[in-house]
Amino acid sequence: MWPGAIDYSYEPALHDEACEDEPGWTSEVRGQDIERALRAAGLRGSRLRNLRVVSRNSSDRVVTLRVDGFTPAEINGNEFRMAVGRVAGWQSIKSTAFDIDRTGTGYRFKGRGFGHGVGLCVIGAGRRASNGATAEDILKFYFPGLTIGSAASSVTTTTAAATPPRKVDAAAAADVALALPGSEENERQVVLSLVRKSRDEIAKSTGITAPARLRVTVHPSVESFGRATGQPWWVSGATDGAAIDLLPITILRQQGQLDRTVRHEVTHALLDATLAKRPMWVREGAAAYFSRAKAATDKPDRVDCPSDAELLRPVSAGAQRDAYARAEACFARAVAEGKRWDQVR
Repeated sequence: MWPGAIDYSYEPALHDEACEDEPGWTSEVRGQDIERALRAAGLRGSRLRNLRVVSRNSSDRVVTLRVDGFTPAEINGNEFRMAVGRVAGWQSIKSTAFDIDRTGTGYRFKGRGFGHGVGLCVIGAGRRASNGATAEDILKFYFPGLTIGSAASSVTTTTAAATPPRKVDAAAAADVALALPGSEENERQVVLSLVRKSRDEIAKSTGITAPARLRVTVHPSVESFGRATGQPWWVSGATDGAAIDLLPITILRQQGQLDRTVRHEVTHALLDATLAKRPMWVREGAAAYFSRAKAATDKPDRVDCPSDAELLRPVSAGAQRDAYARAEACFARAVAEGKRWDQVR
């Protein structure tokens, strides 16, 4: 569904009989709106000559669409759905399980369900519960590789009357200036902890001195992030010096990318100054390499390192993911061959 994302072993593809009769839906989208959506997604072109499904996955969801008249001529199904949603409304294409018919003014989409089809199905979970399944039964079905337990031992509960106000160490708080939208203020300690942990681990593994202060801004929406950074909608974070901008925490959690995105951007904040005169693939490769929770032990296959243009001006989200993967492979190979991170060129 998201090429390049982590394929978690505890989420294997399974048939879910409880979702077999998901409600159907039909919508029509004007051709001009689809063209606007494709251009906003980074594709080049002015007129859409035809739109058709090229491939589907085992659950009959659209994997690839052909968009004749645009370059590149194919787009990932979920990227297409998200792009059209931002232009024509989120109810336009409710899921990636759809068929397409051409109309006089655009295209008609007939589909079923809602969302991307990854993880827990809300309809299926509700039906399982109504049939007597427990919460643990439902979780074991949708996430069969996970161990279900209690987090009580790691949570301390206190009462306001018994606990005096906590004094904040101003010096400690000054090392990370964090701006959060009001709706995500409850995430403050989580984000601060992630930033500090990433900073300390990367500084230790590279031997570099971290900036005295990092400034992190979490934006309230994808649109706000895009206006502030100039990045396309599929980018999760951006860093300029010691200033880091992030998508809403809710979205990063939904994508399963919160930890890695924070670590990736913190790596940029620490290493970019040292790598400033190197090719872009070195900087992005270093950020991807150090953002992994655990370094790979195998030497990556030799690949063509991406150009600066491929990384800075990608034609689509898929093209950028491919360029980032190649940048990481090039950097990892150089390290595996014995080069220090700051010797890679």
